Amino acid sequence: MAEITELIFAQRFPFSSKALKIVKESNFSLEEVSEQVIDRAKIMLLNASKGKNYFLPKITTDLMENEVYAFPVAKIFLSLLNREELNRRFAKMLSNSSFTYLESEKNNDCLLELLKEFKINYSLSERKPFLIEVKLLDYLSMHFFEDYMKLVNQKIEEGKIFLNRNDSVRFTSSLVYNKILSSLPVKTEGIPKKFKETAKELANELSYSRRRTDFKIVGRANPAAFPPCLSDLYSAALDGRKLSHDQRFYLATFLLAVGMPSEQVISTYSKTPNFKENLTRYHIERIKGRDIKQKYAPASCAKMKQHKLCKKDVSCEGIAHPVSYYIRKIKELRE
Repeated sequence: MAEITELIFAQRFPFSSKALKIVKESNFSLEEVSEQVIDRAKIMLLNASKGKNYFLPKITTDLMENEVYAFPVAKIFLSLLNREELNRRFAKMLSNSSFTYLESEKNNDCLLELLKEFKINYSLSERKPFLIEVKLLDYLSMHFFEDYMKLVNQKIEEGKIFLNRNDSVRFTSSLVYNKILSSLPVKTEGIPKKFKETAKELANELSYSRRRTDFKIVGRANPAAFPPCLSDLYSAALDGRKLSHDQRFYLATFLLAVGMPSEQVISTYSKTPNFKENLTRYHIERIKGRDIKQKYAPASCAKMKQHKLCKKDVSCEGIAHPVSYYIRKIKELRE
């Protein structure tokens, strides 16, 4: 059995080499995986599908060990389900939990250990209030969800980015996201039959299955079918009103998801304050992505509510995603 400190670290960061070491040294076998481990893996995916945070309900040695084993099992289920957006949700969930663990840490030991594990070329900063200095290229390789983490908002000198403790934690949690997402899918050849059967059951259980956004919508985007929240943002953009970064981003991801061509999306913002066509085109193409692994999915209703963009309209009852609303409305209009 692993030492308790190693086990705690492995449970909190199941993607780490310490976690992998525990799995290998335990002679973990997919043929003999327990129902408890499978259940934990299923709970992980259910939470990820709903955009929920994920933490243990209680801390016991057995439960922590099951968590360490559940991580590779969950990755197998993800690979069998083959849903890119669910992969991103899973990576984001563990990125968020890593952020919470690191933020609550009294010292910086785990933070620095993860940076070394990710092979980040950093150095401790002697300047206050900064904690570390990171090479510019390492920083640019990350995807950040917060606007203030973008390069334009950072202190840069001689090819280095200076990060305070909070930003260092944000940076590390982004590394977690990239590491997990890039590790998917895993090979599923020779996987025991019960895994495939469980994956089929999961496909029906996951609320995500009703909210998929990686689908094809036939025909031109129809503003008459937009949900109230996005309809308001779309009208605001066309009227030339100022939109926040989040509002611009969520509107763009939605418009692209419902089939609006990039040029039309760019034109949507043409009357907004400080519009720059080249910069807008760059952001739209980045949101659109070169393939499904790189594109940004539109925000769920939960995310819109979180950012206080939901209109709480009665027509949205029973809807979990703006694109689901759009599809339902399109069907009604066609009928």
